[in-house]
Amino acid sequence: MNLSKENLNNIHFDLLSRFNSYCWISGGCILDTLDGKTPRDIDIYFGSQREQEKAVSKAKVQGAKIIQQYPLGTKIEWDGVEVDLTFCGEDPEKVFDKYDYTILCIAIDKNGKFFHHPDFFEHYAERKLYYTGIAQSKGASHFSNKAKRLNKYIKKGYSIDEENLEFWLELLISEQKKPKKQKNKQSNSV
Repeated sequence: MNLSKENLNNIHFDLLSRFNSYCWISGGCILDTLDGKTPRDIDIYFGSQREQEKAVSKAKVQGAKIIQQYPLGTKIEWDGVEVDLTFCGEDPEKVFDKYDYTILCIAIDKNGKFFHHPDFFEHYAERKLYYTGIAQSKGASHFSNKAKRLNKYIKKGYSIDEENLEFWLELLISEQKKPKKQKNKQSNSV
């Protein structure tokens, strides 16, 4: 698949050329663009934590302002655009393992190569959310984020069938219980 020049402009593809290292744009910003919407922010990924840190430094030198730092990256405002500079896998396909839904498993690297989940086009055409079952939560804040993300995509016109919703809920419930069990083990051992 090739994105149109208009789509590349909409995802601020030119930002990738500002970095010396290999990087790519992935996820919801591409999906928004394909849906004819302007993305709220642009997610740029790097193949290592070191490359991500160098990218943040370079962006700051070029006038970017840090909005927020979080464990896997940094949100910046750069030339009027909100950008997340993130590391969570060495290449686009490894980052897909962190996504909840197959429709988010899309990326374009700085060389213009397009990556996608094998079922992306079918699921995107159906406007359905298929839970990957790969992405794992860590704690209550991730549970909340996953719920917000599901709600966001439903509001954008995507649907989820009963089987995927059940799978998603079962996984979240089991993940929500894990921290409590660990706390109980710690308190019993003291």
